[in-house]
Amino acid sequence: MFKRLVILLVSLVFLVGSAGGCFNIPNLSGNWEGVLASSKNSNVPISITITNLVQDQNGYFSGGVVEVTYVNPNNPTVQYTLRADVYSGNADPWRARIHARRDVTEDMTPSLIALILLMTNNPITVSSGDYYDLAFTFPYTYGCSGGVLNSLVGPYEFNIYVHTPSGVIETLFDKGTATLMREEQ
Repeated sequence: MFKRLVILLVSLVFLVGSAGGCFNIPNLSGNWEGVLASSKNSNVPISITITNLVQDQNGYFSGGVVEVTYVNPNNPTVQYTLRADVYSGNADPWRARIHARRDVTEDMTPSLIALILLMTNNPITVSSGDYYDLAFTFPYTYGCSGGVLNSLVGPYEFNIYVHTPSGVIETLFDKGTATLMREEQ
Protein backbone atom coordinates (compact mmCIF):
# COMPACT_ATOMS: atom_id res chain seq x y z
CA MET A 1 0.00 0.00 0.00
CA PHE A 2 2.79 2.41 0.95
CA LYS A 3 4.61 1.63 -2.29
CA ARG A 4 1.50 2.49 -4.35
CA LEU A 5 1.12 5.79 -2.49
CA VAL A 6 4.75 6.72 -3.17
CA ILE A 7 4.40 5.84 -6.86
CA LEU A 8 1.20 7.88 -7.06
CA LEU A 9 2.84 10.89 -5.39
CA VAL A 10 5.92 10.71 -7.62
CA SER A 11 3.67 10.43 -10.69
CA LEU A 12 1.63 13.46 -9.62
CA VAL A 13 4.75 15.53 -8.96
CA PHE A 14 6.15 14.54 -12.37
CA LEU A 15 2.84 15.33 -14.09
CA VAL A 16 2.53 18.77 -12.46
CA GLY A 17 6.19 19.55 -13.11
CA SER A 18 6.08 18.54 -16.76
CA ALA A 19 2.96 20.63 -17.37
CA GLY A 20 4.38 23.68 -15.62
CA GLY A 21 5.38 25.38 -18.86
CA CYS A 22 1.96 24.82 -20.40
CA PHE A 23 -0.21 26.91 -18.16
CA ASN A 24 0.35 30.37 -19.58
CA ILE A 25 -2.32 32.96 -20.35
CA PRO A 26 -2.45 34.42 -23.87
CA ASN A 27 -2.42 38.18 -24.31
CA LEU A 28 -5.64 39.05 -26.12
CA SER A 29 -5.28 42.83 -25.79
CA GLY A 30 -5.77 44.84 -28.94
CA ASN A 31 -8.28 44.99 -31.77
CA TRP A 32 -10.36 42.11 -33.13
CA GLU A 33 -12.86 41.81 -35.98
CA GLY A 34 -15.03 39.08 -37.36
CA VAL A 35 -18.53 37.74 -37.90
CA LEU A 36 -21.32 36.21 -35.87
CA ALA A 37 -23.41 33.26 -37.03
CA SER A 38 -26.75 33.58 -35.27
CA SER A 39 -28.70 30.47 -34.35
CA LYS A 40 -31.79 32.66 -33.77
CA ASN A 41 -31.94 34.04 -37.33
CA SER A 42 -29.31 32.67 -39.69
CA ASN A 43 -30.43 34.97 -42.55
CA VAL A 44 -29.11 38.10 -40.81
CA PRO A 45 -25.49 39.07 -41.65
CA ILE A 46 -23.68 40.21 -38.48
CA SER A 47 -20.23 41.75 -38.11
CA ILE A 48 -18.31 42.40 -34.90
CA THR A 49 -15.32 44.46 -33.83
CA ILE A 50 -13.69 44.68 -30.45
CA THR A 51 -11.41 47.70 -30.17
CA ASN A 52 -8.85 48.53 -27.53
CA LEU A 53 -9.42 45.32 -25.55
CA VAL A 54 -7.46 45.73 -22.30
CA GLN A 55 -6.17 42.72 -20.38
CA ASP A 56 -3.95 42.74 -17.28
CA GLN A 57 -1.10 40.30 -16.57
CA ASN A 58 -3.48 38.06 -14.60
CA GLY A 59 -5.76 37.66 -17.62
CA TYR A 60 -8.64 39.93 -16.53
CA PHE A 61 -10.33 42.22 -19.06
CA SER A 62 -11.00 45.77 -17.91
CA GLY A 63 -11.65 47.81 -21.01
CA GLY A 64 -12.51 47.87 -24.67
CA VAL A 65 -15.52 48.51 -26.87
CA VAL A 66 -17.60 45.82 -28.58
CA GLU A 67 -19.52 46.87 -31.68
CA VAL A 68 -21.93 44.44 -33.33
CA THR A 69 -23.70 45.39 -36.57
CA TYR A 70 -26.79 43.53 -37.79
CA VAL A 71 -27.87 44.04 -41.42
CA ASN A 72 -31.56 43.67 -42.22
CA PRO A 73 -31.63 41.03 -44.99
CA ASN A 74 -34.91 42.46 -46.36
CA ASN A 75 -33.36 45.93 -46.69
CA PRO A 76 -29.53 45.90 -46.57
CA THR A 77 -29.40 49.68 -46.16
CA VAL A 78 -30.96 49.23 -42.71
CA GLN A 79 -28.37 48.32 -40.09
CA TYR A 80 -28.59 48.05 -36.33
CA THR A 81 -25.41 48.58 -34.36
CA LEU A 82 -25.00 47.64 -30.70
CA ARG A 83 -22.08 49.20 -28.84
CA ALA A 84 -21.08 48.13 -25.37
CA ASP A 85 -18.14 48.60 -23.03
CA VAL A 86 -16.18 45.59 -21.84
CA TYR A 87 -16.69 45.48 -18.08
CA SER A 88 -15.44 42.05 -17.05
CA GLY A 89 -14.16 38.68 -18.12
CA ASN A 90 -10.88 36.86 -18.08
CA ALA A 91 -8.59 34.56 -20.03
CA ASP A 92 -6.92 31.44 -18.74
CA PRO A 93 -4.86 28.81 -20.59
CA TRP A 94 -7.97 27.16 -22.04
CA ARG A 95 -10.62 29.83 -22.68
CA ALA A 96 -11.47 33.51 -22.64
CA ARG A 97 -14.72 35.08 -21.46
CA ILE A 98 -15.59 38.64 -22.41
CA HIS A 99 -18.62 40.57 -21.07
CA ALA A 100 -19.78 43.95 -22.37
CA ARG A 101 -22.78 45.99 -21.27
CA ARG A 102 -24.61 49.16 -22.20
CA ASP A 103 -27.58 51.00 -20.75
CA VAL A 104 -30.46 51.65 -23.13
CA THR A 105 -31.00 55.32 -23.87
CA GLU A 106 -34.18 56.90 -25.15
CA ASP A 107 -32.73 57.61 -28.61
CA MET A 108 -31.77 53.96 -29.18
CA THR A 109 -35.03 52.27 -28.13
CA PRO A 110 -36.75 52.26 -31.58
CA SER A 111 -33.82 50.57 -33.33
CA LEU A 112 -33.25 48.13 -30.45
CA ILE A 113 -36.94 47.15 -30.50
CA ALA A 114 -36.73 46.64 -34.29
CA LEU A 115 -33.56 44.54 -33.91
CA ILE A 116 -35.12 42.30 -31.27
CA LEU A 117 -38.18 41.84 -33.49
CA LEU A 118 -35.92 40.98 -36.47
CA MET A 119 -34.00 38.37 -34.46
CA THR A 120 -36.80 36.79 -32.41
CA ASN A 121 -40.10 37.69 -34.14
CA ASN A 122 -41.29 38.71 -30.67
CA PRO A 123 -42.06 42.35 -29.91
CA ILE A 124 -40.54 43.53 -26.66
CA THR A 125 -40.73 46.95 -25.04
CA VAL A 126 -37.51 48.49 -23.83
CA SER A 127 -37.02 51.90 -22.30
CA SER A 128 -34.35 54.15 -20.90
CA GLY A 129 -32.72 52.48 -17.90
CA ASP A 130 -32.91 48.94 -19.26
CA TYR A 131 -29.63 47.43 -20.46
CA TYR A 132 -28.18 44.75 -22.69
CA ASP A 133 -25.29 42.41 -22.05
CA LEU A 134 -23.04 40.75 -24.63
CA ALA A 135 -21.24 37.61 -23.45
CA PHE A 136 -18.60 35.68 -25.39
CA THR A 137 -16.76 32.47 -24.50
CA PHE A 138 -13.79 31.42 -26.60
CA PRO A 139 -12.32 27.99 -25.87
CA TYR A 140 -8.84 27.37 -27.26
CA THR A 141 -5.88 25.05 -26.82
CA TYR A 142 -3.37 27.78 -26.07
CA GLY A 143 -2.47 26.20 -22.72
CA CYS A 144 0.22 23.97 -24.18
CA SER A 145 0.61 25.26 -27.72
CA GLY A 146 2.45 28.50 -26.90
CA GLY A 147 2.90 31.20 -29.48
CA VAL A 148 0.49 33.98 -30.36
CA LEU A 149 -3.26 33.54 -30.44
CA ASN A 150 -4.67 35.39 -33.47
CA SER A 151 -8.09 33.77 -33.93
CA LEU A 152 -10.97 33.02 -31.59
CA VAL A 153 -14.10 30.95 -32.22
CA GLY A 154 -16.80 30.32 -29.65
CA PRO A 155 -20.38 30.81 -28.53
CA TYR A 156 -21.99 34.14 -27.74
CA GLU A 157 -25.21 35.29 -26.08
CA PHE A 158 -26.89 38.68 -26.12
CA ASN A 159 -29.43 39.37 -23.40
CA ILE A 160 -31.66 42.33 -22.72
CA TYR A 161 -32.64 43.22 -19.14
CA VAL A 162 -35.96 45.05 -18.87
CA HIS A 163 -37.12 46.67 -15.63
CA THR A 164 -40.71 45.92 -14.68
CA PRO A 165 -42.74 46.65 -11.53
CA SER A 166 -42.11 43.06 -10.43
CA GLY A 167 -38.34 43.19 -11.05
CA VAL A 168 -35.84 42.80 -13.88
CA ILE A 169 -36.69 40.35 -16.66
CA GLU A 170 -33.86 38.80 -18.69
CA THR A 171 -34.60 37.96 -22.33
CA LEU A 172 -32.22 36.21 -24.72
CA PHE A 173 -32.45 38.01 -28.05
CA ASP A 174 -29.55 36.40 -29.90
CA LYS A 175 -27.04 33.59 -29.60
CA GLY A 176 -24.74 31.68 -31.90
CA THR A 177 -21.06 31.42 -32.80
CA ALA A 178 -18.52 34.24 -32.97
CA THR A 179 -15.44 34.04 -35.21
CA LEU A 180 -12.80 36.73 -34.57
CA MET A 181 -9.38 37.48 -36.02
CA ARG A 182 -6.82 39.79 -34.43
CA GLU A 183 -6.17 42.89 -36.51
CA GLU A 184 -2.63 43.41 -37.76
CA GLN A 185 -0.65 45.68 -35.47
